[in-house]
Amino acid sequence: MKKQHLLSYFICFCLTINTLIGQNKKLDSLLVLIKTTKEDTVKVKNLLKIGKFYHSNFSFDTAMQFYNKSLMLSKKINSKTGISKCYNSIGSIYEAQSNYPKALEYYIIALKINEELRDKKGIATCYSNIGVIYDNQSDYTKALEYYTNALKINEELKDKKGIGACYSNIGIVYENQSIYSKALEYYFKSLKIDEETGNKKGASACYNNIGNIYEDQGNYSKALDCYIKALKIKEEIGDKKGLSYCYNNIGGIHHLQNDYPKALEYFNKSLKIKEELGDKKGAAVSLQNMSSLNIGLANYKLAIKEARKIISISEEINSLDNLKEGYRLLSEAEFNLGNFKSAYLNYEKFKEITDSIFNVENSKQLGDLITNFEVEKKEAELKAQAQAQAVINSEEKKRQQLIIYSVASLLLIVVIFSALLYKRFNLANKQKNIIELKEKETQHQKNIIEEKHKEITDSINYAERIQRSFLATTELLDENLKNYFVFFQPKDVVSGDFYWASTLVSSTLSVHGEAITKNNNLFALAIADSTGHGVPGAIMSLLNVTSLEKAIEHHSNPAEILNHTRQTIIERLKKDGSADGGKDGMDCSLLVFDFANKQLHIAAANNPVWIIRKNELIEIKPDKIPVGKSERQQESFTLHTLELQLGDTIYALTDGFPDQFGGPKGKKFMSKKLKELLLANVHLPILQQQKLLAVSFKNWIGNLEQVDDVCVVGIRI
Repeated sequence: MKKQHLLSYFICFCLTINTLIGQNKKLDSLLVLIKTTKEDTVKVKNLLKIGKFYHSNFSFDTAMQFYNKSLMLSKKINSKTGISKCYNSIGSIYEAQSNYPKALEYYIIALKINEELRDKKGIATCYSNIGVIYDNQSDYTKALEYYTNALKINEELKDKKGIGACYSNIGIVYENQSIYSKALEYYFKSLKIDEETGNKKGASACYNNIGNIYEDQGNYSKALDCYIKALKIKEEIGDKKGLSYCYNNIGGIHHLQNDYPKALEYFNKSLKIKEELGDKKGAAVSLQNMSSLNIGLANYKLAIKEARKIISISEEINSLDNLKEGYRLLSEAEFNLGNFKSAYLNYEKFKEITDSIFNVENSKQLGDLITNFEVEKKEAELKAQAQAQAVINSEEKKRQQLIIYSVASLLLIVVIFSALLYKRFNLANKQKNIIELKEKETQHQKNIIEEKHKEITDSINYAERIQRSFLATTELLDENLKNYFVFFQPKDVVSGDFYWASTLVSSTLSVHGEAITKNNNLFALAIADSTGHGVPGAIMSLLNVTSLEKAIEHHSNPAEILNHTRQTIIERLKKDGSADGGKDGMDCSLLVFDFANKQLHIAAANNPVWIIRKNELIEIKPDKIPVGKSERQQESFTLHTLELQLGDTIYALTDGFPDQFGGPKGKKFMSKKLKELLLANVHLPILQQQKLLAVSFKNWIGNLEQVDDVCVVGIRI
């Protein structure tokens, strides 16, 4: 490994020396020219070129001298174009030194001049520069506004390089919002343009950004591959600052893979370059990684020292995202040292800054900007799809209700009985309303309707008791999970959502075809959302539970259990009377706990599983496949295996809570807000978390109606 590193340094060194030799010759000729040429626009451009040479070699003071000389000459000869370029160049010096307020001041002056000149290319450049400043200051709403304005102008000018840069910047905003699919879409668009135009610097940045997404998604091999591609390009073009970011990213992968010495080696390489270049924001990022790593290694005093340095730098450059992380790391390190009061105070500062960055109003504004941008880009496509979607919706409405085949006699009785009662219940309500509105019916008729209403309500309640007998019992959950909560709130009396549990009698758990344990201490827990809600959903939930129970007779691997369950559901519904057989079933998160080996095995169909470990949320992404008939029904569900740690808090849920409309604007609650709520309160006792969820849900709904069944289960290890 050391030989490979030395070879990389040697190649980079040789390329840099060759480049500098060529640049020095050009610099000498420029220095001669400015002494002999008259004071005109040519001299302005040459002074800017000399400043750019020193700027690219990180001689910021010398670069600033030549930029100021060019600015003075531009003002003397009244060259507004020259003045604008000078202000942009001076702003870039301040940006490189992390002096964002000063950089923003110069970029805005340059923008006003270009607007006076109606120089569209100059305006687009200023928009992008201003967007970067707001991005660095964590003001993502303003950043996206300026990026999209720059993109519109570059598309109008058909400037491929400018379009590619805008795509990359917009991708960063999506990434900051955790909308990874859209971020990747824009990063790949940018990469394609960079490769077409030969923009190696832009291509390397795209590889880094794409690697960041793969890293966030837990695909470390793909992430490392992208980072190495970016590193090779940086070495090829001699981009020292870019190298520092590549080292940082590669160190992050080694950290996640628990190779701490390798991670520290790369983090130190990155920090050294950033400090040499005066890149304060970059230095803060490297220090964050090092502080986090030292906390993991129990080097708490060193971690505190690094965290305080992060805070100092972040306050100096007004970078809220870095400042937030600095206080979080300081709080965690102080807590581990037993300095609880200091840890609490720093955690409060972390929460205060987090709230200021991601407050509700900012999130709304940013969401509106993203929505408006996407609407403008896809308006034509949406119009073309409107009629087709109308046809699909019409056909979907014609689908018949579920007819369950081959269910136990008791289940069949419940199905028919519940369906009839539900129909009679609606009819009785309508008759009751007509009687009350017209006031023409006798009291005797009212009494009859009320009596029937009571009979039906009692029957529905009886059906609910039957359905509840299929749910996991408190005794079974207490015996196996100990520290847990269940927040279960059906939309109607009976529910399509359900939670089910069972001990597994199998003595082995097959993972990728191999048995990984030989003990019976396996406990399965399913949190599922059946097709529909109310009586139809409850009927479907009974079929789903019996299918799960059949599957565990043969399997203990959660992926194989879901595969077997899916096949049973398809077989039972294929004669439901529809043209192509029933496509109903469920979305489900199935967790199998192996307490003896401290492992958790997960298979997830459309519903995610979240694990909060040391104040960080790990998301187990679900397969986008239902447990039922679909175009991908031949694909096996994915098995995820995690090593459990003391203090882990696991959350499994259906989509009812995130999809609930409410709040002051009548919007959906959303998964992002639910994650933030759980992260902010994970330290609370588990039953207190349940009460908090119930209160939050009730307050969010307000005067609106509940739109779907809700089920959230939390488990603390």
